[in-house]
Amino acid sequence: MPFARSLATMVRRAWNYFRRRLNGYVLRAWSSTLPKPTSGSGRFIYHTPGTRLKLRRGRGAQLNLQKNVYIQSDLGDRGDVQVNLGRNAKLDILGEFSIGAGTFIMVGENAHLTIVGRRDSTGSGITSNTRIMVNQSMTIGADCIIAWDVFLTDCDWHQIGEDVPAAPVVLGDRTWVAKGASILKGTTIGSDSVVACGSVVPGKTYSSHSLIAGNPARVVRQNVTWCREMNAVFDS
Repeated sequence: MPFARSLATMVRRAWNYFRRRLNGYVLRAWSSTLPKPTSGSGRFIYHTPGTRLKLRRGRGAQLNLQKNVYIQSDLGDRGDVQVNLGRNAKLDILGEFSIGAGTFIMVGENAHLTIVGRRDSTGSGITSNTRIMVNQSMTIGADCIIAWDVFLTDCDWHQIGEDVPAAPVVLGDRTWVAKGASILKGTTIGSDSVVACGSVVPGKTYSSHSLIAGNPARVVRQNVTWCREMNAVFDS
């Protein structure tokens, strides 16, 4: 019996090693077929199986990848990552960034989306099933993390009375947007802030180090600090 258990353990470890190596070869092969940017030294790379990238570019659209962008599934979700760039649209991704399964990014005609990506943190990206829709201008700062089921937009997408339908959105560096939050046109969030689960942020300016929560969202705590790694907080 001990010999049989040892043999079974060795076979299982060998199979897991072989499977990881095989997945690595397959992902590298698939990544080589992904669309290339119009500028920059970065590339789209498949990081986990089960997620595909669909990229559509209108005439004159610019895709600038300064660092690699990883298409992956952190939570085991499956689904396509869709990136649609309208005519003369521009998408700049300046640092390493990850995009999770089911995420939809649309940059409309003549619009501009800037994602600064990872700078000092261990990572920056979108977990899954998030929708980003840009009609005019949006900036997502360095080391931001965006959870699943988040909605980010700079536009109403329909005319409401005499309201201006679009206004720029800015997320400061190290902003954490939690699950199910919606950030609407005209919002500016200061750096090192947290947007709580399910919040609806209605186009206001929020100072740095704020905990923003509610519908409509307001600052419920100031002088907030947060860290991507829980142990860094507990061990301090």
